Amino acid sequence: MEKEKNDQSKKLWDTLGLLLGMVMMLVYLLFVLNNVFDFIPPGSVWLRIIINLTYYGPLALIVITTFEYASKKSKSLKFIVLAIWAVIILFSISPDFFGLIKG
Repeated sequence: MEKEKNDQSKKLWDTLGLLLGMVMMLVYLLFVLNNVFDFIPPGSVWLRIIINLTYYGPLALIVITTFEYASKKSKSLKFIVLAIWAVIILFSISPDFFGLIKG
């Protein structure tokens, strides 16, 4: 039962990684083509979406790849990986951890 659950988890993360990898490839292709041919007007919503995806997409891909690796490991390692990514994401949202770090 546990092995079947691990296999399902691994398959889920493999599929998510594949899909996100393909989406990011297309986003970067669109980004490069727009820089060459300038078909998306500056300041448009679509350009802001593409720029945000080029910034946050690799982070999401790394998170999914890390969870894919952790899906084959023990529950304690899964929890540690989840906790580390929670800290990283919180830090990316608020570098001073919402006022907890005095700098």
